[in-house]
Amino acid sequence: MKIKRVLFYVLLINWLLPVYAQIKPISSHFNFLNELYNPAFYGIDEQYKFALNYRNQWARLDGAPSTINFLSSFYLPKLKSGIGMNITNDQIGAFKNNQFQLGYNYIIPIKDKLKIGIGAQAGFEFSKLDGTKLITPNGDYSSGINHNDDYLNNQKIKSFRPFLNIGISMNTKYLDLGIAYLNSINNANSFDGILKELKPTYKSVLQTNLKSKIKTGENFSIEPALMINTDFVNIQTDFQLMFNYRSFVGLGTNIRGYNKNAFESVSTIIKISPLKNKMLGIIYSYDFTFKELGDVNKGSHEITMYYNMRSVGMKTKLPKFINNPRFL
Repeated sequence: MKIKRVLFYVLLINWLLPVYAQIKPISSHFNFLNELYNPAFYGIDEQYKFALNYRNQWARLDGAPSTINFLSSFYLPKLKSGIGMNITNDQIGAFKNNQFQLGYNYIIPIKDKLKIGIGAQAGFEFSKLDGTKLITPNGDYSSGINHNDDYLNNQKIKSFRPFLNIGISMNTKYLDLGIAYLNSINNANSFDGILKELKPTYKSVLQTNLKSKIKTGENFSIEPALMINTDFVNIQTDFQLMFNYRSFVGLGTNIRGYNKNAFESVSTIIKISPLKNKMLGIIYSYDFTFKELGDVNKGSHEITMYYNMRSVGMKTKLPKFINNPRFL
């Protein structure tokens, strides 16, 4: 187990020193968490939405990544807009990352059941590296902590950076399309108290997601979804296919990767919505990890709970009206 821990922290150090890092932790529930990635989805479905997501990646591997996301989205009918808030806590080994962001989306109705969203999302990221949890290959830990590394110490060091995401979306009855440009201002982390070389830079990422819902019978439907991320050097893809029975239950799979070199995992997904109006739902998935990493972990678990509420401004069917001669 100690060997795994050493290897893991070596990977973490290599992630920090080359100066490039991922923008957002991956999620097998991207199809249900559009607002988490693209601000142009805030309020686009004319609902109030709350969602809590937890992902335990590469289970049973020491220092494995764990992520908690909370998102909320509100439709403002009088302003033809949507607003939202996201909070993320991501931890991998000795590195902890907290994000807080607010977003606004201007919604343009083109015609019946067709809307365009233009959104922006600004926030702050607070990072912390705990040097007391690091183990380096040449370190001496017989009497205290000595990493024998010019870039690392045994202190808890912190960093702060702002970021900005922008996006557009198209919403129809059968199709949702979103394009987002993440981390558009390209700020770097700058940790205090250590050499300036330790400044991870977060590349800008272009993200495209597409999903549809196709009825295959009175009670059944299929829901394909695709997400593509690229930093203009590398590409990551997620393809998902859900089979739904009414609005109560859905079963599906998610495939991450597009060729033998990028193929990472396959997920099984189950979604349960016990209420007929689909207000409340629970989603669970398990990722089977491939490549060499699959030999030293027990896959990834992810669970999402959401609550949707119809906006007061939405058009609803009026009840039968009966004239009362007492109140004319």
